[in-house]
Amino acid sequence: GGDGQQGCPSAAEPPCQDDGALLQLCHDCQSAPVVSVVVPTLEDLSGRWLDVSPPDNCTLENENLCRDSPVISNFWGSVGTNRDDLFGINSLTLAPYAGGNFSGSAIVGGATFQPRLQRWRAYEALRRSWPLQGGVRTTGGAQLKEATLETAVRLGFERNMVLWRLRVDAIDHDLCPPGPEVQVSLSLVGLVRKLQTFPWQFDYPSDPADFAASSSKVGLLFRDRHSAAVASFAVATTCPGGVVGYGANADGTGSAQAVLRLVPSDGGGGCSGSLDVVMAVGDDAGWVQDEASDAAGRFETLWREARDLWQARWES
Repeated sequence: GGDGQQGCPSAAEPPCQDDGALLQLCHDCQSAPVVSVVVPTLEDLSGRWLDVSPPDNCTLENENLCRDSPVISNFWGSVGTNRDDLFGINSLTLAPYAGGNFSGSAIVGGATFQPRLQRWRAYEALRRSWPLQGGVRTTGGAQLKEATLETAVRLGFERNMVLWRLRVDAIDHDLCPPGPEVQVSLSLVGLVRKLQTFPWQFDYPSDPADFAASSSKVGLLFRDRHSAAVASFAVATTCPGGVVGYGANADGTGSAQAVLRLVPSDGGGGCSGSLDVVMAVGDDAGWVQDEASDAAGRFETLWREARDLWQARWES
């Protein structure tokens, strides 16, 4: 019944008959304790940091050795993350738009990174690493000690938008106090296609040559040659150091260059800094580019909303 004691007769129903099984059932229901439901927080649901499976393990022959990379949702769609690059995402699904194994890669201070650790939250995918070769060099040519890179990916809450935060941390008693700067180079591609018919066939695009790339002072624009889809990237101009510039290539790829200033931390000889990136998706080039540029200018608000509105929806 509506009082939660399933199986017991209500006041409008005849009393229990002289039947042992039924009497026992009624007794069990009436004596059952009242259970209060506590909704766990999103942090309660979050996974812990796990090792990333090397790409070579993720084959049909070795699929039992392969750990999935985090996938997140914003109630409009979802996106997966790559295990061979800290910046890359894949399988973007924001119907009627679909994106393939794309987005690009990051070089920080001349160093390349491959994910070593990963963590899932309902609203966020995290990856962490340290340089594969050498170390992170400052714009002055010095090498930062004990540098690590962490990226977080969120989807704008109920938006056709992907948000990245790339964070550099270092511990260097000699270089951190002055606030060193490092060059960040992003290789970017916007492989997004608008699905034409329903039911949708998720034919994820994979060839940058199918897209026309262009650049401006405010970002990068990628137009699909086979549909009306447009994707635009912008780097948040509020990052310390600022954006150096954007470039587009004839092969459908693009790039963004920025200088990231690492801010000294309180004690411990450490310093850190973050770079924020937006990709907006749609089918009107002007609107999409304005959306990405606007989002870059108010990145922190959208970043918080991606978590807070997810939490509010979860608790409602």
